[in-house]
Amino acid sequence: MARGVSRALKSKAENKKDKKEKRDQLKKDKEENSDKPNEVPKFFKYEDGKRSPFATFCIKAGSIFLLLFVWSNLFVQKYVPYKQQNEVLTRVLQDPELIKHTVKISHEYQEMYNKYMEENDNEARIKLFEKITESDIFKGNSEVENIVPVDDEEVPNSETKKEIPPEEEDDVDVIGDMREEIMGGEIYTVDEIFKKLGIERISDYDIEGEYERNLLKEFRMDREMPENIAKKADFFKPIIERGLKEDERFFVKKINDKKGYGLFANVDIVPNEVLGIYTGVIRATDAEKGKKYEWYYSTIPDYKLEKMVELRVNGKSKGSHLRFVNHSLYYNARIEYVPYNNQWAILFISNRYINRGEEVTVNYREKTKRMPSKIIDKWDKVEEEEMQKLYDEYMKLKAQQEAEQQQVNSEANAEENKAPTKEEL
Repeated sequence: MARGVSRALKSKAENKKDKKEKRDQLKKDKEENSDKPNEVPKFFKYEDGKRSPFATFCIKAGSIFLLLFVWSNLFVQKYVPYKQQNEVLTRVLQDPELIKHTVKISHEYQEMYNKYMEENDNEARIKLFEKITESDIFKGNSEVENIVPVDDEEVPNSETKKEIPPEEEDDVDVIGDMREEIMGGEIYTVDEIFKKLGIERISDYDIEGEYERNLLKEFRMDREMPENIAKKADFFKPIIERGLKEDERFFVKKINDKKGYGLFANVDIVPNEVLGIYTGVIRATDAEKGKKYEWYYSTIPDYKLEKMVELRVNGKSKGSHLRFVNHSLYYNARIEYVPYNNQWAILFISNRYINRGEEVTVNYREKTKRMPSKIIDKWDKVEEEEMQKLYDEYMKLKAQQEAEQQQVNSEANAEENKAPTKEEL
């Protein structure tokens, strides 16, 4: 009996010992397994702290795909509608009816402005259309096609004008209203505005200093010019020598305090007509910084300093009427560089038909960068927004007139249909 009890106790102790050994072994195995790194698939396995080629390829491909997806999404949502809208605006702005509509707005506003100034007993203002009779002015719901006839007389100017502060060269932040540009303010002849602002009017280039004069002594145009340049020189030479009558074709109008003045057509101008020669003071300038009244002239080597010097024509204090030509996204004139007497003549030429009373504009991005791109981009954005507003107003007016005409036609048809019925009765 005692032997059986002792044997049972011994087997029980052995079982406890075995269980303890198993637990210790399991614990030891867990500790060993925790020290080993997790197994990674072969393609993504790390070796010596570096990713496998396949893992690197997947990461790069995913990043490129994400960038392409984001870019394409932005392109579709932003650029495509903008491009389509810009193309539509460009086509529509060539519509003669829209141009006539802007002229109509200008006439109506000028009459309202003159009447307001007379009622408030303020000092005399210039009246651009004071020679136009009341029968020639638009009335209420008249058709857009009935445009105000424009005579060939010069733009009238009053004897007294409001004082205008001098232009500031650094004032290039243009935030304006397209309606304000169309309707305008004080009007001057070219001679009057030059006298008003104290600008010297010159028909040829002036040289700023001795440094520029010495550079130009070494300036020689190639005698063997390309054929197209030679033809251009032969074609424009008589025009340059004969000179142009700027006073009879243009007037200057103050647009707003920010944008300043603009050059406007006093007569109808046909396409490819020479508008004038941009003149001013030739001076060396920083090629990276454009100025408000400067156009590129030429780049000449300075052998003493061993560098290339850029020369520009500055029309701020001396120049021609073309110094008042502004930038526009929908420009109607272009710039042509024509060789003449061993110098470059900067000609402004009309791109299309320019109506009397329309502002003459060019593209400041053409030929050479005249102004910093960020400023021109800002101008373009503002102008496009304002032109869109003007176009929406024009389309609304056009739709209203078409609806009225359709109603008149339907009433006329109804009366015609009733006429046979009365005869039968």
